Amino acid sequence: DFIAVVTNDSWYGNSSGPRQHKTIGILRAVENNRSVVRCANGGISCIISPVGEVISETEMFTKDVLVGDVTIEKEITFFTKFPNLISYLSVIVSLGILIFAFIKKKFLR
Repeated sequence: DFIAVVTNDSWYGNSSGPRQHKTIGILRAVENNRSVVRCANGGISCIISPVGEVISETEMFTKDVLVGDVTIEKEITFFTKFPNLISYLSVIVSLGILIFAFIKKKFLR
């Protein structure tokens, strides 16, 4: 119905890691059409809407509380229903290219 992320981002320090994790949360929200509630000690806690809009967020390395409403979704998206489709297609296309290159090199000199 919604995605909850509880993470320990404090070991990243003041690097790009916590910001990247937040961005990945935005991607997951859009991909699954779900709200994401992110709780990170030392990192960025936030509430993300199903369309990827950051509704509310905290600063890194601060004690804070977020209160907000999240949308509850029941609909399953294409990417949720077929999560590995793109990776399988990538493997098939890569194998096809390798087979074509092998045949071309071996038989079509």
